[in-house]
Amino acid sequence: MTERKINIIQFLPYFPPHKGGLEDVAEWMSSSYVQAGYGKVLNVIFSVGQDQEYGSYEKNGYRVIILPAFDLVKNFPFPAFWRKEFWQAFREIRKHKVDIIQTHTRFFLSSFIGGLYAKLSRTKWVHIEHGSGYVISDKWIVAFFSKLFDRTVGRWILSRADSVIAISEACKQFIETEFMEREVSVVYRGMDIPDIPRVPSVDGKIRITFVGRLVHLKGVRYLLEAINMLKEEGMANISCRIVGDGEERGELETFVRENELQNEVAFLGFMGKNEVLTQILPETDIFVNPSLQEWLPTTVIEALLSRCTVVATDVGGTREISQKEDVIIIHPGESFALCNAMKEAILSYEEISGTSYESVREKFDSRGNIGKIFEIYTNTIGKISGG
Repeated sequence: MTERKINIIQFLPYFPPHKGGLEDVAEWMSSSYVQAGYGKVLNVIFSVGQDQEYGSYEKNGYRVIILPAFDLVKNFPFPAFWRKEFWQAFREIRKHKVDIIQTHTRFFLSSFIGGLYAKLSRTKWVHIEHGSGYVISDKWIVAFFSKLFDRTVGRWILSRADSVIAISEACKQFIETEFMEREVSVVYRGMDIPDIPRVPSVDGKIRITFVGRLVHLKGVRYLLEAINMLKEEGMANISCRIVGDGEERGELETFVRENELQNEVAFLGFMGKNEVLTQILPETDIFVNPSLQEWLPTTVIEALLSRCTVVATDVGGTREISQKEDVIIIHPGESFALCNAMKEAILSYEEISGTSYESVREKFDSRGNIGKIFEIYTNTIGKISGG
């Protein structure tokens, strides 16, 4: 436990129980930071996906204040700043004396609000960037205004923060290529996963798993098309579990029925993280992540720590997780390539599974990585502010 304490406020668009990678990182940082004795954490979050519309609560040693908000468009929460509860919450926030204001991801209004609050309160500002690409949308107007927001508000956030942390090298490269060259530290998220014994297959089938939201960007349709190709080639000794829910589930289930894949594919619906880690991944031989866009996919890390062979698309920071033989990387959006990669994984999984376990456990060590973030806070406080 350190003698120096650095108290922080995180401004966040989403937070558990809302599901997503950003939420997982923010919760990991909150609980790990407090448990390490580095200081106090206050999370200021939007109400979208929460059990209450506004108010506050405490959990795992950190405090949460909820700002009333709604989704202006999908995945873009907008604060209800005209409501008295919004300003009551800010009066409560001002009572907390902190050393660092922290924001996450440039294209959320929570980062703009947090950055503005940091400047007005003359508090050091650390921004954590998760994105390694522009927002992808099948609606041109959403893509247009997202990029416009990125090039204005997003650029201001990345340029005015006292320190910027990227969650992957791909993210850092995106900042430097598309926005500006500045000092950016790369710190991977931490994972605390116990060593859970694997469960052998009882019927001899190769067990394939996908875990995630059933939305277009997750690319599950390509996975089902690849499963259908494997079946047509006579590889019937496989089973595939789809864990998750979302707007595309009905369409995906229809594809399974029309192609008579009911014996090969099962939709299990949403399952909690603990269930996935203790029940699903230990019974998985090949984990597939066919996403079209990612930041740093937590599910791939969890699969490798569960000694699964992984087939994943080359998006975001996926390639950085491991480059050993138990990770097969392919181009996104190509069913045929996915089919071939799965075939390769099926033929070799007994020899290569678990190769990445030790290196991934070291790279995503929770104590080590939260310590790196604390060191960045310390150095940021010592900086002479430039703006």
